[in-house]
Amino acid sequence: MGLRAYLLVKVKDSTEQEEFTKAVKEVEQVPGVEFADPVIGPFDMMVMVNAPATVETIAAKIQNHQWFEDMEILKLINIFSGV
Repeated sequence: MGLRAYLLVKVKDSTEQEEFTKAVKEVEQVPGVEFADPVIGPFDMMVMVNAPATVETIAAKIQNHQWFEDMEILKLINIFSGV
């Protein structure tokens, strides 16, 4: 199993609805992304990542888009290992 994380992604306010829909589909195609869903709140998209190497590599691929504004990375930890 690789490294798992949730990425909370904020897109630029100037992003049109059609462009946002395309952005979600683009993110879903990034290797290591399990799913990308639009959300309501301070962020616009939640992305589940299962990275074979590093979460930051996948995050960098998402940050490289014109519509990207900001991101919060929440790495998952296993508190039950060894129990």
